[in-house]
Amino acid sequence: MSDEHEIDDTAAAEETTTQDGAESDTSAAAPAGEPVSMELSAAELAKIAEFDEALEKFEGQKRWSDYIRTLLQKADLYRDPVMKANLYRAAGMLYLDRSSNQAEAIKCFERVLEVAPNDVESMTRLKEMYEKRRDWESLIGIMGREAEMLDPADRPMRFVEMAELATERLRKPDVCIDLWKRVLTVDPSNAAALDALSNLYERAREWEPLAGVLEVLCAAHTDQTKLLADLQKLGMIYADKIGDDAGAVRAFQRVLTLDPNDRRAQEQLKRRYVALKAWDELEEFYAESEKWDELIRLIEKESETKETPDSEKISLLFRAARLWEEKKEKPDRAARAYEKVLEIDPDNLQAAESLSPIYEAANDPRKLVAVYEVRLRHVVDPDQRVALLRETGLLYEERLRAPSRRSRSTEAFALAPHQEVVREDVDRLSAGVEGGVTRVIAAYSSAIEGGSDPAEVTELRMSFGGVLTRRAASTTPSRSTASSTTRCPITKAPSPRWPSSTGRPAASATCWASTTGAWSSRRTPRRAARWPTRALRCS
Repeated sequence: MSDEHEIDDTAAAEETTTQDGAESDTSAAAPAGEPVSMELSAAELAKIAEFDEALEKFEGQKRWSDYIRTLLQKADLYRDPVMKANLYRAAGMLYLDRSSNQAEAIKCFERVLEVAPNDVESMTRLKEMYEKRRDWESLIGIMGREAEMLDPADRPMRFVEMAELATERLRKPDVCIDLWKRVLTVDPSNAAALDALSNLYERAREWEPLAGVLEVLCAAHTDQTKLLADLQKLGMIYADKIGDDAGAVRAFQRVLTLDPNDRRAQEQLKRRYVALKAWDELEEFYAESEKWDELIRLIEKESETKETPDSEKISLLFRAARLWEEKKEKPDRAARAYEKVLEIDPDNLQAAESLSPIYEAANDPRKLVAVYEVRLRHVVDPDQRVALLRETGLLYEERLRAPSRRSRSTEAFALAPHQEVVREDVDRLSAGVEGGVTRVIAAYSSAIEGGSDPAEVTELRMSFGGVLTRRAASTTPSRSTASSTTRCPITKAPSPRWPSSTGRPAASATCWASTTGAWSSRRTPRRAARWPTRALRCS
């Protein structure tokens, strides 16, 4: 009977010890909104009576296996969580004391926690058995249950214990990572958690979470050696693993702040600036070392890649040209960059304007006139356009010896026929240029017909007559045309050619007189050549 008393005492002690804990979890076992009836039906009570008889019988016969099995059946029949927890706990203790069957005992104590989640004794028993059996994952689970029961201020230490145990004993990075993350939820700056997560994320090749951890570590480091190492690692992860060039720039900038001579950080920073198209920042970076040749080569190389859009190529070439001029004082090299811009965009005004002073200084009229032509396609202001047209025309006339291109002079005349220098340019056009007289006649005719100021129109007529007189005086007509008839380009009236014996421009004098209405055709040409000045004074 000693065994019987031992079992009864054990069961009574278990019930007394855990009754309060089990009662506290009774409501938790019931589904929400559905009251649970603890009363047993008549059939269930009769079944329990049978179980009690069997238990007494098995106890007397020391048939402990049958006794425990019947005890568990009796526990399953009860609805009251307290009764169920007490019976499961008693079964677990019997497995430990009578059969040393830890596996079955563990099942019993786990069933206790299903109906009484805060049962401290069951947790303690399970922890001991999990540790003996090296079931580290289950042990960590029980430790987590205990941690939830602790005061919030005491939880961080328990979470650290769990995470350290998982890191040392488990080969499951996911479990370890989750545990260390729980540590950070209650202590975001925990150094042990950050270090452990750094290693775990790196082994798991989870680069973005690793970068986040390294950012926190770098912000908290006081040891410069460790800080430099973590910044280097962070920069390379951003650059090579994540593809975050902006993050890499931030990391390597901090490296250079601590160690300005770090070659690796310098090279990486250059690459990241190029990848980000951060040309201003790249130029600022090179300004410290004044390695302008290297920067210009890098920019020009980037402008030559097929992947670079034309708009970006133009921007890069302008930057290279500016650096050649400002930093290296080599306008000839800048000119090459501007010329490449015009190859991409033949109408680029900025490139043409930048090349103009360079070609002027280099005394290269052929290239200069080409950029003038580009500028003419953009200039709208009349005064500026006239000035540029004259410059272009003079280049063709005096420097390039291309009189056939003097049409720029007539264009300038069409815009500003009242300017004396423009009229002089047109006067030269009529001499020695095939078809020049025809173009001059057309230019004057258009200007006179379109004039609104009578004084200006009169001045134009006088000037035109002078042009014709000078051209006629320098021309010897052929015998076949000496007696032919010509017409005035303005009045359209027939005028006889001058006699071949004298070669004097009688017809031109007649035309002049008819256009001004103030002079006689009987005047001699020699005298008439001086009349325009007198006419201007009279008017």
